Amino acid sequence: MINPNKEGWENHLPKSMNWLKKVRFDKANNLQKNAWHVLFGEFKGGKFCLDESSVNIFDEGLMDKLSTSGLLSTKGPSQLWLEDWGIVLIPIRPENVSVAALSRQAGLDVAAQMKSISIDTLWMIPHGKLTTPDIIEGILVGYDDSGPFKSTPATIEKFPSTIGICGEPPSLSKLKQTVALTQGLVLTRWLQNCPSNWLDPDRFAEVAKGLLKGQGVTCQSFGREELEKIGMGAYLSVAAGSSRSPQLVIIEIEGEEKDQSPHVFIGKGVTFDAGGINVKPSLGLEEMKFDMSGGAAVLGAALYFQDVKPKRTSIFMIGAVENMPSGTATRPGDIVTSLSGKTVEINNTDAEGRLVLADLLTYAQTHYKPSLIADIATLTGAVIQGLGHVGAAFLTENDDLAAYLEKTGNNIGEPVWRMPLWPELKKEMDTPNADIKNIPATNVKAGTIMGAIFLSRFIEENKVPWVHIDIAGTAWSCAATGYLPSGGSSFGVRTLCHLGDWGTQ
Repeated sequence: MINPNKEGWENHLPKSMNWLKKVRFDKANNLQKNAWHVLFGEFKGGKFCLDESSVNIFDEGLMDKLSTSGLLSTKGPSQLWLEDWGIVLIPIRPENVSVAALSRQAGLDVAAQMKSISIDTLWMIPHGKLTTPDIIEGILVGYDDSGPFKSTPATIEKFPSTIGICGEPPSLSKLKQTVALTQGLVLTRWLQNCPSNWLDPDRFAEVAKGLLKGQGVTCQSFGREELEKIGMGAYLSVAAGSSRSPQLVIIEIEGEEKDQSPHVFIGKGVTFDAGGINVKPSLGLEEMKFDMSGGAAVLGAALYFQDVKPKRTSIFMIGAVENMPSGTATRPGDIVTSLSGKTVEINNTDAEGRLVLADLLTYAQTHYKPSLIADIATLTGAVIQGLGHVGAAFLTENDDLAAYLEKTGNNIGEPVWRMPLWPELKKEMDTPNADIKNIPATNVKAGTIMGAIFLSRFIEENKVPWVHIDIAGTAWSCAATGYLPSGGSSFGVRTLCHLGDWGTQ
């Protein structure tokens, strides 16, 4: 048990969650005395170069003093108190990534410089190559305080109460969206980093119910007995080896277009994946607490839509469960009946996420008649072999949906790459013993595609646009620019939030 005197989940939330509810924004045309100001620029010819809009903020005398201070010759992020003004220089990194990702990285660099300084208002001077809302998002995420389970948690000197913009700020509605998104990102990362002996399926449901409530929002959960009555045999087969009950969390957020069919977002929430009877090797096993990252991203997106009302009513489903070996665990070769009625031969108990998602896909189609289903999961290690730790794979047979995702990924800085659902491979999931098996023969390879092909067998043909997003390579320790370099990355939250607009234009 962790710190029995602080077991309430609210006590473990990052302090930044409360700060994000209170942070304010301000604007000014000039530098503000006795305050810190952030300048962004590029190194050219060994010198830190500002763009024209930044230079115009300074009067000529102050610019001369900045030039003679030596600060402009410093290659890394640096800071200096110059008479009545604090100056922080943040170099724009040279990586060839999207503007959004580059801007978020600049914001993360700002927070890394300023977290140890007690500060009330932080002023930033926008740069022509960066987008201000994404810089702000990076700053807000960068101020996230970590280590909630340390006996003496690390603390930030002082959260700035105000973020100021010298120049034309984004609209108030855009700033509101940025803060709401950041809350979703911080929540997702916190859930990802929580240890599995604390964040079990029951706690996952408890957190969801505690945070998702209010007008137009409902949140409920179903445990083992209820799932048995519903008939989710595939999902329950994953939970068979654990003493902890699975929890299916369902959140419904009312949208503006009440007469339209809803969007459904489904997340794999395996709070610890030991592999079941096909137990995983020891190396890196502690990272399997991150196997709930898809579910965490879905909950983060739900938190966003609680504040920023979706156009369509949106349903968020999280299949929280542990995959453990024991005397009651599902065995390789066992056959179970899914909610769809299809029987599944389980030839590898470590291919468990698809079993959870299969029943949730059926439930979503049966109960909601949706106009979009998007599932997100750390489904296959194979995706890392194809895409590394920079981008996520997605698979869909809907070309319009694919084009939207590719464009969105480029715009928001969550890199995604479409992989094919090769029809030639579909027969590889057939078995003489049941309607389908959960993993193909070892010589087939194409693990990411095969996982999606399994899921596609639970989508009613030509009935609903569906996309599967595999974030196994990006959910934690993500190498892409604009993400915190270690721990949970919150990858996928932005994509799900933007998918809320698909088909509503």
